[in-house]
Amino acid sequence: MLPLYLARIEDLRRGDLVKVDCAACHHVALLTSDFLLGLGFSPSAKVLDLKWRVRCRGCGARGRAVVSIKWGAPERVSRDCPWHRRSRPSCFGIPLCGNRNTAIALI
Repeated sequence: MLPLYLARIEDLRRGDLVKVDCAACHHVALLTSDFLLGLGFSPSAKVLDLKWRVRCRGCGARGRAVVSIKWGAPERVSRDCPWHRRSRPSCFGIPLCGNRNTAIALI
């Protein structure tokens, strides 16, 4: 996760959303990076610069947006779990183990 002032559209991964909240009418939009790229935004565009480039669908206001990022869940471990240092498929049958205590408790 990057600080909001450094985040660019190319830094967003699958599951990350840009939240655009209209300060005038409180309309909220959650946008994916694919959607923003489809609108013609450059991948190197900063997320905070979207404030001046979007218009509210509810009231039509421009420049009144509050932009933030809803970061998705971090990638989980599914193969070759680094916590067990062995190549075990899915860590003892747990599809997404996450930490050492989870697998040890099931033995």
